[in-house]
Amino acid sequence: MNQSNTDPTTGLNPASWMHDHLALLGNQPLNAFCMTGSHDSGMSVRTSGTAFGLDCNTLTQTNGIQEQLNLGARYFDIRPVISGGKYLTGHYTQLKIDKLVSWQGANGQSIQEIITDVNAFTAVHQELVILNLSHSLNTDLGNAKYAPFTQAEWNRLFAELSHLHHLFVVHNDPTVNLTSYTLNRFIATGPAVVLVVQANVNLGSYAGQGFYRYRNFNVYNNYSDTNDLEKMARLQFERMQENQDQYFLLSWTLTQSDTQAATCFILPGVKSIKDLADTANAALIPSVMPVVTKTNFPNIIYQDNIKDDQAVQLAMQINRLLLS
Repeated sequence: MNQSNTDPTTGLNPASWMHDHLALLGNQPLNAFCMTGSHDSGMSVRTSGTAFGLDCNTLTQTNGIQEQLNLGARYFDIRPVISGGKYLTGHYTQLKIDKLVSWQGANGQSIQEIITDVNAFTAVHQELVILNLSHSLNTDLGNAKYAPFTQAEWNRLFAELSHLHHLFVVHNDPTVNLTSYTLNRFIATGPAVVLVVQANVNLGSYAGQGFYRYRNFNVYNNYSDTNDLEKMARLQFERMQENQDQYFLLSWTLTQSDTQAATCFILPGVKSIKDLADTANAALIPSVMPVVTKTNFPNIIYQDNIKDDQAVQLAMQINRLLLS
């Protein structure tokens, strides 16, 4: 265990929290406890993009994937794009004004950098890492013509991602529900990496070889689409109460208004995505813990701008309550 990462007040190491707590969590299915997640995970840097895709309206994270892993995140929102013929992550919005269509956004970490980050982490930590792939976009087609990946483009991405180490392999059963598997089944003997493909695409020979369809790891994920903290929290708690029978992701994220996104790089004082995240994250533990019960809890705590281990602290508070 990497003692340097251990919180002196709680004794919890966010880099190894799953394996450190196998005595408590190991025999539990994933759908019976809480883990941590990262929204728009690759957007810690802006490597390229459109004219109006700037730091304040595209960057969602301060830290790259490896540091997010070290801070305890285990479920990652990976949005692959093609730019300059290479696979990167991206954060884009389609704008429609009358008949004019324009995509605005930016590219973040490359897929190769993410593979390197995950492999470096799993080389020293026996943890479960889940990468959810969605929102594919080929940005080499011309601004008004950006389009989701073709099968051939997905195939090339799968070939690149196959260089991830410790891919979790099960018999190719199209009905398998990975959220019903115990944590021990994933990491009792070593780290595990799961790739979930949220697209209507043929996995081919990769199916079951670490690559799974969304129905195999089906997450209820419905963000609140507001920059108001109280409204976001209320909507998320209502959805958590209404969807107790589903694998529930608590989307603890605030969304810029159109005005904020359009003016944050011009007007001083207009909050960036990361500014909004800091507001939400400061309220995370005092807001969430009072509404949690043994039957009403999140399976994933999902954040922008992960800069500390408070989500892991909250997840373990929830897990101790659930499993006491």
